[in-house]
Amino acid sequence: MEKISGLLTAAGKSTRMGTPKALLMWNGEKLINHQIDTMRNAGISTIVVVLGHKHDELKKHIQDKSVQICINDNYAKGRTSSILSGIPKAFCGNSSVLLLSVDQPRPAKILKSLIESHRLKNTILSYPIYKGKRGHPLIISNKLKSEFNTLSELKFGLRDILNKYRHLANEIPVKDPSVLLDLNYYSQYIKAVKSESP
Repeated sequence: MEKISGLLTAAGKSTRMGTPKALLMWNGEKLINHQIDTMRNAGISTIVVVLGHKHDELKKHIQDKSVQICINDNYAKGRTSSILSGIPKAFCGNSSVLLLSVDQPRPAKILKSLIESHRLKNTILSYPIYKGKRGHPLIISNKLKSEFNTLSELKFGLRDILNKYRHLANEIPVKDPSVLLDLNYYSQYIKAVKSESP
């Protein structure tokens, strides 16, 4: 079975949110722990977490001590710098990497279905589609590993890879709008929390 690792980026300053996103509460726990637990529940055994801004403080809140921590000192340069910091560890010994940001909470069942489809199709790139819109997380094969050598914010980061290989991508239709969720502002967070409440 193809081994898939998880790469969770949580290095930014959360300027628009006004408070560290990783420490927001989600379903009764810190968001960073929720994301790690979600990956675990989806069957991912190797998880790399990229920290940056206030990494010493955030590290104290991580409950799963088996995750691999990677520090991105260049976090101010954008998410691409965090991906580049963690991707070597994430690809090490793994066939593919599932990429997710700390501000993109998804149900474990979504991750499971994406992983199953990616393995079944044996593709180089997989991602969810909701009503014609591309969502997250992304799963990228190590066959595209060399593409990260030229990845940069100036080239629109991951979008450059997605556009280049879209014709080969495994686009997975889903009925859950959460695949489009990004918690950038506190108002978005409050709205999302209310929608998650029973």
